[in-house]
This record gives sequence, C-alpha cells and structure tokens, in this order.
Amino acid sequence: MSENTRATRPVGNARLLKDGSIVAESMLSPASFVVRAEVWIPPRRVIPVVFLPGIMGSNLKVKPGSEGTVRKRMGLPGNSRIPIPWRPPNGKVEGAREIKKWKKIDPRMRQALLSDDTTTVDDTGFLAAQVDGMPLSNLTSLNDEEAYFRGWGTVHWDSYGEFLIYLERELRNLQDPRLFLDPQTPIATLDDPMIYAAAEWWPLLHAGDPKQSSAPAAFKVTREDLKKLAHCWFPVYACGYNWIKSCADSGQHVLDTIEKILEVYTSLKSSTGKPLFKCEQVILVTHSMGGLVARWAAKNDTKKRILGVLHSAQPATGAPLAYRRTAAGTEPGGFIQNQFAKIAGKTQAETTPVMGNSAGALELLPTKQYPKGWLQLERQNAADGGVRTLAALPKGDPYQEIYREKKAWWRMVDPELLDPAGRFTNKGMDPWVMGYLKFLSQAETFHDKLGDYYHPNTYVSYADDPAHLSFGTVHWRVSTSFGPLGQRVKDDEILYCRLRKDPWEEGLSGRRPLAVFRPTGARSMGDNQPVLAEAATLMAAIQPQDAPGDGTVPRQSGEAPRKASPRERTFALRGYDHQGAYGHESPRRFTLWAIAKLISETT
Repeated sequence: MSENTRATRPVGNARLLKDGSIVAESMLSPASFVVRAEVWIPPRRVIPVVFLPGIMGSNLKVKPGSEGTVRKRMGLPGNSRIPIPWRPPNGKVEGAREIKKWKKIDPRMRQALLSDDTTTVDDTGFLAAQVDGMPLSNLTSLNDEEAYFRGWGTVHWDSYGEFLIYLERELRNLQDPRLFLDPQTPIATLDDPMIYAAAEWWPLLHAGDPKQSSAPAAFKVTREDLKKLAHCWFPVYACGYNWIKSCADSGQHVLDTIEKILEVYTSLKSSTGKPLFKCEQVILVTHSMGGLVARWAAKNDTKKRILGVLHSAQPATGAPLAYRRTAAGTEPGGFIQNQFAKIAGKTQAETTPVMGNSAGALELLPTKQYPKGWLQLERQNAADGGVRTLAALPKGDPYQEIYREKKAWWRMVDPELLDPAGRFTNKGMDPWVMGYLKFLSQAETFHDKLGDYYHPNTYVSYADDPAHLSFGTVHWRVSTSFGPLGQRVKDDEILYCRLRKDPWEEGLSGRRPLAVFRPTGARSMGDNQPVLAEAATLMAAIQPQDAPGDGTVPRQSGEAPRKASPRERTFALRGYDHQGAYGHESPRRFTLWAIAKLISETT
C-alpha cells in the first residue's frame, strides 16, 4: 500500500479476469491534468461479504418447465403471457405500474404465481445505471456484468442496491493510504477530490467524540483495526433465495452459493500453478428473514466456511405480524404502507393462499421461544369502554394452541381460503391437510431444529423505537356491534361464539363479525338436540401495533439474540423502519464496525 497521497482519480471499471489479472480502461488526458489515474489492486487474502435479504426482498421467476402448471392454475390459455411472480417495483413510476398490476390479480392468481413448486430465484433483476447522477462503475469499480455475476440482480434494488454500493465502496476504501496517517493529520479536506473515500471510516475512528462524529462511542474503530482490514479484500455479493420455501432450503442454497463464490478465487492460479488468492471463508450480512436463513446455514456449515454473521432487523423468535397478515391481510398505515398492502394483499382472502402455503412465510410466526400470551382476546365494555382480557394464548405451544386451530373465531387460517387455484383440490387432496398442515409442520421442524443457535461470531442490531410500533401482541377486541343483548353476553359466550357471514366483508380486513347462539328451549325432531338461535351480534377487531420496534419486528424478538451474543455485540437502535433499515446510517455503521471487530478478533 503506497503512502503517496497525491490527488488521484479512481478508474472505475477495473476488472478481475479469469486468469487473475487486473484490467482497467481510462481516457487519455492532457499533460496539464496532473490528477493521476488510480487502478485498484486487491489484496491476496479474500473474505467475500455475502448479503442475505429479507422476505419478499428476493426476485422470483417461474421455474423453467413449470409454465404449463402455472397457466393451468391461473386458468389461462396455453400460450398466455405469465406475469413475473415477484419483482418489487423500483421508483415511483414502476411502483404505480405494479400496484395497477396487482389490483387485477385475484387470490387464485396470487396462489398460482407464488407457489414453492413453480418458482425460483430470478438473477436478472433491475440494477440502477446511475445513483445520484454517478454511474455504478464509478461508485464501486464494478460494471453491470460484474454486479450481476455477484448476485446483485437477485435482490430488490430500491431496498438494498444503495447498501450494496455502500459496502463495496467503503470496504474498498480501506486501501486508501490516508486512513493510516498520523492521528493529528486530517484524513481529508474540503478541497480534497477523494474526500468521498473517508466518508464513513472517519466517523468510526472518532466515534464518541461529538465534535468530530455523530457515531456512538460503541461503534469506535481504531487504526489498528483498519490496518488488519486493509490486508484483506472484501468483495460484496448478494444471495437472493426463494422465500416461499423453508428457510432450511434457503440455508442450503446459501451454503451451495458460498462454495461457488470461494471457487471463483481459489481457482485462479499463476503460470506456475500457485494460487493467486487465499479465500477460505465468508462473512454473512443479513436483513430480516435472511437472519433465519443465515443461522440455519451456519448451524449446518460442516466445512466452516462462515467466519461470522451480522444481523439487522432479524425476527429472531418470530413476529406476531405474520399472524396478523395471514389472519386479516396487510395492516393499514400511511400512504406508502397502504400502497404496499395493495401488492402484498389487503385482505385475508388475498394473503392466506400465499402465506398459508409457504413454509418460509410460516417460519416468521412467533416460535415456542417467543414470550407467551401474545394473542389476546379482549372484551370492551359497551357502557364505559373498559377493556378486560378474557384469554391470552399460547400458554405453551403456539402450533397446537393457535396455528392448527381450525374452527375458533380467532383462528389464523380459514380453510376455505387456502386453495383458490386448485393446487390440491383438483387432485382430490384436502388443502388443509396436504397443503397448510404440511407446510406448517416444515416450519415447526425448522424452528425446533434451529432453536436458539447463533454462530459463535454473531453481531446484532435491532430496532427498539417507540416511533415505529410493531405487533408485540395481537389484541382481538370484542365489542357490541348492534343490539342491546350484546351487553349481557357472558365471557364464555364471547370465547366460544361463532363467525358470522359478513355481507360487507368486514371480516376480511381485520374485523370479524361474531354471533352468540343460545338454546331456545326447543329440541330438534330428528336427534332431539337443543335448538339454538342467534341471541347477539358482536364485532371483533384487531387493535393497532403496541410494542417498540421497527414497524415489523418487535423489541421482544429483535433482542432475543442477547442471550447468545455478548452484550457488546448487540445494539438497540432507533430512527428507521423495517424495510428502510439499511438506508439509515446507524445499521450501516454498525455493519462496518462489526466487520472491523470480527476481523480484528479472528485474524
């Protein structure tokens, strides 16, 4: 690493060829232009950084050979065009177009498009040609071909693209010699054309000093940390996965992908056959569900390919939001949230055919390790508005007490909504047994086998933000809808009342009309059973979010890794929502700090 700090301009299209050589192209300049061209030469020790997105953060396409099956389930003619199953929109124009598209897709089409047996990862997703007016190649030294090769096209760009650029840029900037100048020497000045290079490491070097940095003291790195980092090359990859399938399947996909990544570098040899790079392990950086996938991969990493795992926004023990969305559709919120609901599904009829037939989605439900009593059935007194809790579930096993419940009015899954595409019924199979219960069993097995396992080198950040409330508990609150008899209904009658057919479909949007039946005194002529009649009509409604978090993952789940990861590696942060986690400086700086500490402690 040169100590020459004269002004340079990076040549942004430097490429590593298959023979291990570095090639870059630059325009000729006049002799009066004295800023030198700089070509980046990577260190010979390579530790790839592999990013794993959250649920719905991976692009999906129809699996080759499954087109006929999808068309049949959708009820389309033989050569009809099939919509892309899942490629979230990028930008406002594409977002408006995607909302218009999904408004036309009914529950049958949703199930047909988003099934585990007909989808696979799409690696051709959108990559922005420019970010803030600057070409991708100038920001990262990667051209589009290299970015796609590294899997960047497998993940949603608007959610993760700028974070991938951030990681790639900052980890390459470790080769900037100004980071290692004397502590009294400013790393960059306002007229320095390379001030961009030190944008993030400078705040971390001075973390805790409010005069020089906004980073908290806990995120402080030292120049010794950076010197260790500078001896390594950290190429940034993305690994999308089929989030409809079990996280166990996705975990194996990650392990297979790691082997392919390592082979890229270990296969490069000199003319004498000597390896050009040493590449033995990777670092996993995760978001949301990607944390569950990474933990499974790490637990089954028999070759010890994973050096460490960095989690942000992980639903470590599940999230009650998964129950809410399956049982009642996507929760309403602000403008952006309401637009997202149009794509993800506003009603139970739209969400159940996908989530009820997806082991991956069901693995986001609260596990047996989540605090008990997270599903609460409440009664609101019509007279004074007072609220009392009638039952709090689960007392033990959520699978038996909640998820497998088929008839109670607070059930999560309505069997009649599971199979509008006929995936199971057209074959004479019960979609409750052969579909939902099968996928649920996969989820339970995944949770039981994963347990509270975390990689020994685990670093965690999660949100504990009262400004972004999450469902820590789901409250079904029952109140009198109409009729004076509702005030005299007994508590047990509320717990065991029946669902009513709702002509306004309120029951499909977070509200469920209930009916209380009582004996009339008469008996049926056939079997001499008591004749029941409807005595009261009630309304049950899910209440708003109640726990600090990030709007999706509540604190109760986010902080769960504290039991396994040392306190100095686990951070509660604020200021961002779930999907925007890696767009905020705190999780970004946490990631750089954690990589620095991981390398410092393990090499």
